[in-house]
Amino acid sequence: MDPEDPRFVMSFDIHASGNDTQQQLALAFFTKYGFVVFRDVFTESECAKTVDAMWSYAEQSSPGFLRAEPSTWSKYQSSGKYGLSLRGPSFDPVLVNNRQNEKLAAGLALVLGVPVDDVIVGHDRFTIYRATGLDDSEYQQQQVEKEEEEEEEGAKAEVGKQFLTGRKNVHLDLNPWWWLEASPDILTGANSLQYAHADAQDFIKENNLVVKSMGPQVQAVMNFANNEDGDGGTVVVPGFHRHLLQWCKQHYALRKPVPFVTFSARNDQERECEEALLEQSLRVSMRAGSVLVWTQTLAHGTQPNNSKSSRMAQFIKACTRSGAFGARIGSGGDGDGGSGSGEEEEPGNVFSAVIAAAAAAAAAAKAAQEAKKIMEEEKEKEKKRGDGGSMQMQQQKQQQKQQQKQKRQKQQQQQQKHQPPAPAPACVSWDGPGRLARRAAALEVHLRASGAWEGVTPLGASLFGLDGR
Repeated sequence: MDPEDPRFVMSFDIHASGNDTQQQLALAFFTKYGFVVFRDVFTESECAKTVDAMWSYAEQSSPGFLRAEPSTWSKYQSSGKYGLSLRGPSFDPVLVNNRQNEKLAAGLALVLGVPVDDVIVGHDRFTIYRATGLDDSEYQQQQVEKEEEEEEEGAKAEVGKQFLTGRKNVHLDLNPWWWLEASPDILTGANSLQYAHADAQDFIKENNLVVKSMGPQVQAVMNFANNEDGDGGTVVVPGFHRHLLQWCKQHYALRKPVPFVTFSARNDQERECEEALLEQSLRVSMRAGSVLVWTQTLAHGTQPNNSKSSRMAQFIKACTRSGAFGARIGSGGDGDGGSGSGEEEEPGNVFSAVIAAAAAAAAAAKAAQEAKKIMEEEKEKEKKRGDGGSMQMQQQKQQQKQQQKQKRQKQQQQQQKHQPPAPAPACVSWDGPGRLARRAAALEVHLRASGAWEGVTPLGASLFGLDGR
């Protein structure tokens, strides 16, 4: 906790001009825990402008919604279950300006371990977690509707709970197995992004299409109102990134062909895994104007709002130009961030032994099922013939066959142990500079359309990848 204010987690100063002591402390914290909070990145005035911009968008996009009247809050048309502003990124001039903040750039460069001119930032959304703990009378019309429902259902509940976001959870915004393996599917997917769609969805899709050889990747939340524990917001699993390889091996059965990891409450194995992570999680509360940054290999999630204050936050992603958009994959660092805190990777395919063991187990299980089926069929035949002695002989023969088959499988497994691991997948044709050029061209169109283009600073042009235009 922060020694100056126990309502918030530990945080650090970050200055564009540099502060060696604070930067060293912040980097050491990030290296150990996988996340860090930088305070006073945004001024009080900048926070007020951003909060106003968020509420204004909500009022303009949701007819009948008024920020000052909780009785209208049910009209807020958020995207999904977590209060997100819209499906694609926001190019509101105020939010675009936040992405080119000097202190933010300095903090991102610090944890990425590169100069500021090698930092590229993403364009994402913002979120509003409406207050759910106001007095029922403040929700006015909802109170009347609630009472009518209670008369029918015989139940009583707090009105504001209807605004609760999704359940408390943890997840990963990448596929860690693919990340470690340099999956060709991810490389091909990233290479194919055109950024030309009107809804700018490719700016969101790029966030998850990452592998370790693309260099370090970090995510961040810019916070614009005091965010205490009960206000809802980000949770992290401190230190998870340092044990990622071990976790991936242990939970290989959870691997799915999607560029993220989520846990279903309906799946026992997934639920137990998530519960174990939540037990180790920390709710990151922070001051207005602060920025939480975490490495993308850190398990994290969110907690719903249960207070009288609304959460107002903006998301951003950052990577290195030389890594994610370089001329070749692997030119931008080891993927562990400036801290170099990632677990040491084994040579070759890190999951070759796990895959072999899983395949052998599956083959053995299949063989056992087949043997059981054959025996049951033979039993049925012998029963019909009424020849008990013959059936016994058949059973003995079948058992001998099964023993021979298991012996062969065991020999194969022993051979696999002594074989070198399978080589890593061959790298696909890569065009990082071409993707950055497509991205810049599309971004210029969106920024001009929103009126944000004129406010792009030289630093912003570099962070946005526009400096070549």
